[in-house]
Amino acid sequence: MMIAYAAQDLNFEYEGVEFVTEGTLDPRGFQGMEGVRTYFESTHMKIVLDTTESDERIEALRKAVEARCPIHNLMHAADVAMTAEWIRK
Repeated sequence: MMIAYAAQDLNFEYEGVEFVTEGTLDPRGFQGMEGVRTYFESTHMKIVLDTTESDERIEALRKAVEARCPIHNLMHAADVAMTAEWIRK
């Protein structure tokens, strides 16, 4: 959703977007074990944009999305190790 909003604000043109996401967590946390985090330890996202925009414009979109995305910022505040690849299709 944030990609759509940020792209509109940046006049960034794209035809579609695909996501591949992975995360690691310790299931003992949500099973009730005290002292174990109940949320992700790390995440990795691959964002594939169907666009002819330049690498610089993709980077600007990434920065705008990360600055505004409530999920990204919540995970950042929770000290979840996050990596992301933003690539052109």
